[in-house]
Amino acid sequence: MINCSLIGFGKWGRKIYDSIQFHKGIKIKYICRNNIQNISRSENKINLVSSYKEAINDQVDTVFIATPSETHFEITKYALINKKNVFVEKPICFYNNEFQILKNLAKNNSTILHVNYIHIYNENFSSMVEIYKKNKNSKEISVKILLGNNGPIRENTSVLMDWGPHVFSMINYILDNHNYELIKSKIIRKSNNKMKYNIYLRFKYQNIYIYTLFGNDYKNKNTNVTISRGIDKFVYSDTSSNITMQNQSRINNFQNKSPLENSIGKFIKACEEKKSYENILLDIITYQLEKIQSQLFEQSF
Repeated sequence: MINCSLIGFGKWGRKIYDSIQFHKGIKIKYICRNNIQNISRSENKINLVSSYKEAINDQVDTVFIATPSETHFEITKYALINKKNVFVEKPICFYNNEFQILKNLAKNNSTILHVNYIHIYNENFSSMVEIYKKNKNSKEISVKILLGNNGPIRENTSVLMDWGPHVFSMINYILDNHNYELIKSKIIRKSNNKMKYNIYLRFKYQNIYIYTLFGNDYKNKNTNVTISRGIDKFVYSDTSSNITMQNQSRINNFQNKSPLENSIGKFIKACEEKKSYENILLDIITYQLEKIQSQLFEQSF
C-alpha cells in the first residue's frame, strides 16, 4: 500500500483527490491546506493539517503537490530531501538551476519525480501524434497550437510560466527533438490589464513550422492542436481527436480515462515498481521557458 499526502486542496487538489480514488493500492493519509476548516473529514479518517511539513512525515512515502506555482520548488525540494516520491503540478519551478537541484535530489535519493504535463497524458493527443508519425513524409508540415482561457490571472506566475509548460510539452512530444529555432515572438495585449495577454511564438525545425498562441486573454477556453501536411490534417482538442486523411476518413475520441488518471497511473506504477523514468524532452522544458523569458523575445533559442 502506498501512503501519500496531498499538499493543496484547491481546484486541482480536489481533482487529484478524486482521481486517486480510481487507483487501488494507494491511500491518502494527509491533506494539507491553509484553511482546513473548509475540508470535511472523510470516511477514511484523513489527517487534516495546515503545514506541508506536517504532511511530509514518516507515515507517507509519496507526496502530491497542487499548491500555487511559486511554492512548488520549496515543497518539492523538502519532500525529495525527505526521500518521498513526488507528483507535482506544472510548472515544477521557474528556473533551470532549481530544476537541476530537484532532479539530482530525486536521483541521489532514488525517488520518483513526476511533473503533471497533462496534455501528453490525453489519449486523444497521444493517439493523434502516433498516427501522424506513422504517416510522415518529406512535405512541409505546419503545427498550430492554440491554448488558453479568459484568465486566470496569477500575480506570482507569468503567462509564459503558467501556459508555456503545456505548449512546450506538446511541441517536444510531437517533434521528439528540442533543437528547434525561434523565428518570431510577440506579446499580444487586448486589454489594459498588464497581467492579461497572449504570447505568440513561431519556431522552425527542418521542414516543420510551429505556430503557437497561448495565454489568459481568450474569450473562451481554447485547446486546439492542428498538424497539417498537404491535404492531410490531424486535429486535437481536449475533448476529441479527429484525424482527417486524403479519403476524408475520421476517427473520434480515443479517450478511455481522463488525462489526470493516466498521469497519476504512470506515477503510481513507477512508485510500485520503484523504477524511475527520465525523458530529456520533458526535462528540458524549464530550460526552454527560462530561455524564452530571459530573452523576451530575442530571435535566438
